[in-house]
This record gives sequence, C-alpha cells and structure tokens, in this order.
Amino acid sequence: MLCPTVAHCRAVASYGADVLAVHRDPDTAAKLNRIPGVMAICGSPESLPLNSSSFDAVLVHQGFHELAPGLALPEIARVLRPGSVLGVSWLVRDDTVPWVKRLAALLRTVDENA
Repeated sequence: MLCPTVAHCRAVASYGADVLAVHRDPDTAAKLNRIPGVMAICGSPESLPLNSSSFDAVLVHQGFHELAPGLALPEIARVLRPGSVLGVSWLVRDDTVPWVKRLAALLRTVDENA
C-alpha cells in the first residue's frame, strides 16, 4: 500500500493479507507498524525502496492525486509481479447526486454526524 490510512491498512490486514505500507510521514509509518499484520516503512512512492517484481498488488488509498505520475507509476509497475494489479480508492461522498443525498439523509436519522 502506498500512502495508506491507518483504518485502510487495518481493514486490509483483517482479511489476512500481508501488508507492507509505504508512507512519507514517519509518524504515520510508526502508527501503521502497531497494526497486527502490517509492516510499514517510511519512503516515497516515486522511489520505492523495494525489490522488483515482489508484489501481487499495490493499493493506493486517499493519495493517488498527490503522486507524481511520471515517477510513481513506473515504480509501481517495477515492484508488481507480471499479472498483478494496481488498485486505487478514494472515499468521498458526493451529496449532489440525488440518491446519495437521500442516503445521507437516511444515515443522519441514525447518526447525525453521518
């Protein structure tokens, strides 16, 4: 995982995956290392300190827009094994979409902060 959140690493590790997290911030990397099943290192996605062809998947959560694509994408391709995958996720609720607006209203009947 590149630039992961603590919650995302915890969720992925809870499914039994071996997670190696790379984060720019040393404090976040230290927090990630406290999660069972997660090993975190401080590093840059644009210059991954990892062996070539060593991963089945690379996940980027909440941070793909912050990467320098001309540098990070070749690095991601380098560390992935042939036939592996890159997953990118972003969690944002767009309340301008009618069904999402209705869902948000429904959620707020249970939790006013939802």
